[in-house]
Amino acid sequence: MADQVQDPIAALAARLADLEEQVTSLRAQLSAAREGLDLTMRGQGRCRACGGSAILHAMTVLDRTQYGTPAPMAVALKGTWVPKPVGTFEIYLCVGCGFTEWYVRDPDSLDVDGEKIKTLDSEDPGKSGPYR
Repeated sequence: MADQVQDPIAALAARLADLEEQVTSLRAQLSAAREGLDLTMRGQGRCRACGGSAILHAMTVLDRTQYGTPAPMAVALKGTWVPKPVGTFEIYLCVGCGFTEWYVRDPDSLDVDGEKIKTLDSEDPGKSGPYR
C-alpha cells in the first residue's frame, strides 16, 4: 500500500520539477523578447492605452517666465547671469484618448546634485520603495 502512495507522489514531484523548468525557460524567453522592445508612443507610433495611431508630437512644451513671456518648460535652469532652461520637455499625445507621454529632450544637460535632482538606482538591492 505504501508503494502505491509513493508512486503518485513521485510522479507529481517529477511533473512539478518539469513545470518549474518550463517556467524558467519561458521567463528567459520573455525577457529576451522584451529586450530592446520599446512600448512607448515615441517608439511604436501607437498609443499603448487605446491603440490609436493618430499621435501628436509637441517638440517643445511652453511655460511662462516670471515676466509672463513664453519659455520652454524645463526641469532646471543653468547659469548665473542669464539662466537657460535645461532638461526641456517634449510630449507625445494620442488624439484618440488624450494619453500623453512626457520626455526630457536633453537629460545629459542636467546636473545631478543629489538634492534637487537625484538618481534612483533600481539596481541597488538595498533600496526599497515604488521606484523600479
